[in-house]
Amino acid sequence: MRIFQVLFFVKLALFVTGALAGPLPSFYPDDFQYAGSVDRIDIRNRIIVVSDRLRHVVDYVQVHDKSGDTSGIRRLRKGMEIGYNTQSTDAGGAVVEIWVLPKGYLASQRDKRRY
Repeated sequence: MRIFQVLFFVKLALFVTGALAGPLPSFYPDDFQYAGSVDRIDIRNRIIVVSDRLRHVVDYVQVHDKSGDTSGIRRLRKGMEIGYNTQSTDAGGAVVEIWVLPKGYLASQRDKRRY
């Protein structure tokens, strides 16, 4: 019986986390090529590591946040959830555009998207 209670509360916590993440602003794209959590940022070498994937970032990268502001790579912080697009559809393309996602958004989308 105890295990069912624990599982119930785990599912409830995941549901609430997804609900708190809320919908994305209307100006965000419907989908991203890639998404994940920022593990490391190397501004000097224009590299970010997102969910254990090393990505090069173009000089003119745009980082969007939910308030509508656009900035550069310095806006990113370790642990942020982001969606991003690259120059090409292959895995080696440099990142050209990034959207800061609400905390918990990726967990809330796990069953709906490919991230």
